[in-house]
Amino acid sequence: MIYSLKNYQDLNSIYLHDYELKDILVDYNNKKLTIKFLSTDNKINIFNIKFYSFYIECFEPWGEGIYIDSFTVSLHCLESDIECIEMELLLNSGDKVKIIAKEINFL
Repeated sequence: MIYSLKNYQDLNSIYLHDYELKDILVDYNNKKLTIKFLSTDNKINIFNIKFYSFYIECFEPWGEGIYIDSFTVSLHCLESDIECIEMELLLNSGDKVKIIAKEINFL
């Protein structure tokens, strides 16, 4: 399903707790991210994202870990007054993946 500004709040219904973060692939030229997760029942789930920016914090303040602790989505406004989607993944290590996106496709 494709999520945009019209329905971004529906992303909050996606349950990702304890999913394993497998890969984050960046296609910088096309401003696209692909994030792959492994669910608790061993199914691969994918986010394809058209992004404005992304940030990955890898300090592991809570120790090693690659599982999603929480997933939040909100509205974000860029300096140029462009509204977009802000998505944050918090891992069980305490690390964060934060993405400012134009559109998110969850497969």
